Amino acid sequence: HKHSLEMQLTIYRLEKQMKVGKEYRFPNYQRLLWYVGRDFLEECDKHTKSVSPTSPASTESDGGDQMQDSTPVLDAEAKMTQRRTQKLCTKYPLHILRGYCALGKELQRWAGSKNKQHAEQYPPGMDVVVIANQLSEMMAECLTYLDNKASEKLRKERNSQDREKKKEERALAKAQAEAKRAERQIAKAEAEAKKAERQMERQKQIQARKEEAERKRVEREMKKAAKVEERRKNLEKEYEEVAWAQCDGCDEWREVPKEVEESRQAKIEQLQAGGNTANELPFYCSEVGE
Repeated sequence: HKHSLEMQLTIYRLEKQMKVGKEYRFPNYQRLLWYVGRDFLEECDKHTKSVSPTSPASTESDGGDQMQDSTPVLDAEAKMTQRRTQKLCTKYPLHILRGYCALGKELQRWAGSKNKQHAEQYPPGMDVVVIANQLSEMMAECLTYLDNKASEKLRKERNSQDREKKKEERALAKAQAEAKRAERQIAKAEAEAKKAERQMERQKQIQARKEEAERKRVEREMKKAAKVEERRKNLEKEYEEVAWAQCDGCDEWREVPKEVEESRQAKIEQLQAGGNTANELPFYCSEVGE
């Protein structure tokens, strides 16, 4: 459709650059655009058919011959072109005219190309060079007219802006004074904020040092407690491995190795199993080698 010709042509060029397969592209797209250009020219001709050139002035020479002056003819053609351009620019919005301008340039490129693929897409019986040139010239005239109109509008806007500029300058001077005052206040607030930040940072550092000292103290206490606990367990282990017994001969207490004590307990259990009710066996120093 005519509302996005520029984008459609851009997409078409991208598809060719990216070598998109024909099965994914619009078939006979170039031929379709030739018909689009021709139909638009016919539509423009219908819309501007009421525009007619002014009859050129003629002068009579001394010999009675009539000579047509070239200057009035050129002026009449220029006025006719200007009126036609005005009507087209009034009928069509800018984005449509820009789209047909891009189409005209593309058609000119295709018409002047020697590529066989472009030639195969020429519609039969159509003078592609004339169509491309007419469309490009017409759109160039429209865009030039719109640019001139935009320039005139811009000039008026600038004049209006110049009138407002002095008023704005006075307001700006006042605003600048207010801004400087605000900047001083902001600078003062920033200085206070930095001071508070430094104080907070120092407090954090002091707190971090205290926490680090407390952590190290706790670690020392835990290591000390672990050593004490380890020593206690070692002592308990030593006491568990040593048994004491009183000699029935000399009444002295002797250290009894764990394996000797286990052997005595095994004998007691054997006696009890045999019906003996004795809970102890006589112990002598000779049993531990003393």
